Amino acid sequence: MRVAVVGSGVSGLAASWVRGPSSNLVSTFSSPIGAAAERALPHEVELFEKEGQLGGHANTIWVQNPGKEGCWVESAFVLFNEAAWPNFYQFLRYRSLPLRTSDGSFSYSHYSGRQWASFSPWSLFPKWKHLLSNRPWSMLRDILWFNATAIEVLRSPEYEGVSTGDYLAARGYSEAFQEDYLLPLIGAIFLLPPQRIAEDYPIVMLVRSMYNMGLLQLWGKAPWYTIDGGSRLYIESIAQNLRPDRTHVNTGIVSATRSGDKVVLRDERGIERSYDHVILATHCPVTLEILRSGGLLTEVAEEVLSAPQFHSFSIVAHSESKVLSDEGCLQAAWNSQVWPRGQGQLDFVDPEGRSSGADHFSVTFDVNRLQQFPLHKHGHILGTLNPSIPIPASKHLATILFAQAIPSHRLYTAQKRLHELDEDLSRQGISAVGAWRGAGIHEDGWVAGIRAAEKLGGKMPFLTLPRDREVARMGVVEWLRGLWVGPVRVDAMESKEKLL
Repeated sequence: MRVAVVGSGVSGLAASWVRGPSSNLVSTFSSPIGAAAERALPHEVELFEKEGQLGGHANTIWVQNPGKEGCWVESAFVLFNEAAWPNFYQFLRYRSLPLRTSDGSFSYSHYSGRQWASFSPWSLFPKWKHLLSNRPWSMLRDILWFNATAIEVLRSPEYEGVSTGDYLAARGYSEAFQEDYLLPLIGAIFLLPPQRIAEDYPIVMLVRSMYNMGLLQLWGKAPWYTIDGGSRLYIESIAQNLRPDRTHVNTGIVSATRSGDKVVLRDERGIERSYDHVILATHCPVTLEILRSGGLLTEVAEEVLSAPQFHSFSIVAHSESKVLSDEGCLQAAWNSQVWPRGQGQLDFVDPEGRSSGADHFSVTFDVNRLQQFPLHKHGHILGTLNPSIPIPASKHLATILFAQAIPSHRLYTAQKRLHELDEDLSRQGISAVGAWRGAGIHEDGWVAGIRAAEKLGGKMPFLTLPRDREVARMGVVEWLRGLWVGPVRVDAMESKEKLL
């Protein structure tokens, strides 16, 4: 079977890996499963990428401060854990890629003086005045209550279609919990302004993401990791086993048409190639245009693929430490800051033209902490979304552009119809995949690509774990236990070997 994969982001790479040359499945795995996978992969895979390199958002860049040692900095896929990224974690282990424990600390600062960090219970009260204020205590009380009860959202259909803001208001959560904890925390993770999360982020999606990531307990959380050397290592690990003559960079696909029982792809140079199946691992607007240009866009495909909205933004890599808090106890790996409107350099505007609201939301990632780069050796290396101050040209290292799906009711509704979309496109020999099929993180994109490949007969050398952690009904004792015990995952490779 000749298969084309369009787009080399995480979904495209995953699909290409499962059904690439057999050597990329058994090079470091000698169990009978690996041998069975090798015999089951007769497909000829061809990969197309519009840009000049593979990887999509997974991009490692070389940066160097004047007078300091240079280093490979991960610009997007920086932090992960086994709990929320189970399948991608298994892949990294399987390929024996080097992992390094990372710093998942978080801090929040508001221009009014409200601030806290996650280092310890005392960092919730960085100044004596905070210890004497009711607001931090209200926040802490509601954190405990939310962690203990929010899981009910995933057990009852009554929360379908309820926004995060409406849920929090109906349950009487304090302003301190909403404005100083939950909304800025989720905003920092998904790079969205807090106001947008409250208005349009479905509470079911939010709780599911927090539950998967192990964020619904204060202690005993799954450890965080980063790839030692950046995502370029896993990209190279996949690319090195793809045939060079079947890997096309700087080659955008403009249309997909049918010719008999084949799918014909036409690239931007006018060259046409025929395949038995095509996996479109591109953002929804691109997928829509490819289908529309080739006359393959059905009513179902248009309704589902036009629902997810994507927003573009940029991360500025720099060495300007003034974007961090003056308080050392508030300098974390992830730093969320709120400034008066107009003080920042940029403002989030979504596809419908709505602004981010009255205040300016900024997120700074301390790469030194995240990737364990010693300050004395490499200097400050920071990444900031919406810098609150101008970054001097002498301290500017790079600007990286991104586009991602916005978690919203429209996206959630579209995900409920994915089975319709898959059935509709499969009749034409096409699959449409991407992280937009889930919460938008790397694991979602990886699983989407893997499952598309498995539907075509691809075999993994280890079990594909469920994307979402199982939600069991819990009593009071389990609630209290959940505050302490972190998520536990079964080792997929070991469990599969036991089944043989």
